[in-house]
Amino acid sequence: MIAAALPVVAVRALPISVELEFEDGSHEISYSPCEYFWVYVRVYNTPDITQYIVTLTWDPTNLELATGTEADVVKGDFLGGEVFLVTLGITPGRLEEVTEAKLSGTKAGSGLLFKVYFHCTAPSDDVIHFEQGILLNGMVNVPAALVDALVHQVPPPATPPQAVITEPITCTTIWVGTSVTLDGRNSVQGHDTMVVDEDCPITEYKWDIDVGNDGSIETTLYGDYLVDAFTCTDPGDVGITLTVTAPDPHPPSAPDYFPTDSAKVIIHQVVKPVGPAIDVITSRGPFPLGSTPNNNPIGVSDAFGPQEEICFYAKVTYNDEPVEYKPVGFQIINANGTTIDYRFAFTNASGIAEVCMRIPWEGMDAEDYFGTYSTWLQSMLQEQRSQTQSYGNMVG
Repeated sequence: MIAAALPVVAVRALPISVELEFEDGSHEISYSPCEYFWVYVRVYNTPDITQYIVTLTWDPTNLELATGTEADVVKGDFLGGEVFLVTLGITPGRLEEVTEAKLSGTKAGSGLLFKVYFHCTAPSDDVIHFEQGILLNGMVNVPAALVDALVHQVPPPATPPQAVITEPITCTTIWVGTSVTLDGRNSVQGHDTMVVDEDCPITEYKWDIDVGNDGSIETTLYGDYLVDAFTCTDPGDVGITLTVTAPDPHPPSAPDYFPTDSAKVIIHQVVKPVGPAIDVITSRGPFPLGSTPNNNPIGVSDAFGPQEEICFYAKVTYNDEPVEYKPVGFQIINANGTTIDYRFAFTNASGIAEVCMRIPWEGMDAEDYFGTYSTWLQSMLQEQRSQTQSYGNMVG
């Protein structure tokens, strides 16, 4: 019989430690000021113990207990001791003593001793430190390594100001000679997080007027959020850009803080019509309805589906004043150029006449009804064509 010689290998005991950890199990983590978090006090690989005594310290200018009461310290499930005492003490930034003791028996292994609830108060790097961490088996001390934790309090992202133009609304049609209100009251101030976490009020509202919307600025107006000094003078498009400036009151600023922001709208200046005029839209726009060209010469509306009801609204004016109680004739022409319907209605007190119809849809020939439909209107004042597109685009 042959006996094999096996080497004798010494088994090294796992290190005993008491460690501070965060929710993700790490010893180092980042939070933002004003956030709350738990710190877990765990023991690893301990032989039999009956009691522990722990004292923690931290910088009170940057961290604090969440409520400042014993409720911020919660017993863990490892030791299962009948005695659990928390002493906060009177020194800020110090958890004077947390102790738990078993009255009978011992416990060995790894697990959660207790956890502590903290509140971040200021950007910083802060160590939560073991001033003492004692493991006992009766009166015998069990040596253990102590592992601290590091909290990075990272400032939240800075928020630049936001320029918001409340008036005029983009694509609004304005009569030549009309005074235009420039309103930026809904613009939002900035917020910086460097040095001092603070709001950055808007100190300047600048309005650049680009007559013709060709990239050249003819007029620049300054003031509060409200300006009434701009008047339309000629037909055409006008680009209006609002730039707000909100400097940081206490620089330096966070790298992602920008003190300015701009917003732009385009308005259309048109000559006020003289004499009779008719404007027409469908129940799906474009809006608004008036005797102006609706910012779209062919008045294309949103699409309508098979057999959907379409309502046409025609506004009749004379010198831009509504014409009441006059008959308006509607002629509907399909994509093949065939007239498919005639309707008429009287204008109401606002000068608006309304008729409704459904798009035809007939069996095998149904697809023939797709395409562009046109609407011809005639009142006792004026005749006007307004193109409509059904299914793909329906128009007034």
